[in-house]
Amino acid sequence: MDLTKLFGMRPKTEGIADIEAALAAALAAGEAAARAEAALLAKRGDVLLSGTPEEVTRAEEALARARTEADHAATMVPILEAKLADAMREKKLAELRAAVARANRMADQAADAIRQRYTQLAAAMVQDVLIPEAEACAALDDAVQMVQRELRGGCLTEPLSDDLKLRPRPMMQVCPPGATLPRDALGAETILPGLAGRGFPMDAGSPLWPVMVEPDAKG
Repeated sequence: MDLTKLFGMRPKTEGIADIEAALAAALAAGEAAARAEAALLAKRGDVLLSGTPEEVTRAEEALARARTEADHAATMVPILEAKLADAMREKKLAELRAAVARANRMADQAADAIRQRYTQLAAAMVQDVLIPEAEACAALDDAVQMVQRELRGGCLTEPLSDDLKLRPRPMMQVCPPGATLPRDALGAETILPGLAGRGFPMDAGSPLWPVMVEPDAKG
């Protein structure tokens, strides 16, 4: 018995490519054995009827080899098909596990960022930007009332000197050129930046401030 063909049906490794190669070899060996068996059976009657003992022996041995090879292939094909299915399932599971692990890792990182970094940034935004703006707006309002009161009382007259002219409210100073909507106070409409990072009004946002930061003693 020539075992070379049988060994060719054995995958070299547990990898999908090697299993596929072994399956292809088993299918090819089975088809070749079936053709050989059919050809030998077609000639068998003539050989048995008129062949020499040596010819009959060789023909029967060839037929037995073809049938053995066909049996080997028929046995190996379903085994290899099942092995290939298992390997492909394991590959898919490995890919799925990797995708789930990556998604979970990113979710944990994002949750940590929201709990820690976002809270820090929100607090800094309140302390460094929104509170100073609110204080500036309050001071501007008070100064406007004082100027108007003195104009009415006659202490001041129009036009006002440069040292008595008030700045616009802070948000108005950075309002986009050509904007049609008045932007009175950043603190009155603070929203998160959109993911595109293009700024108002191209990006939508959603109000989400996790902590309220109280003004310090000087506020």
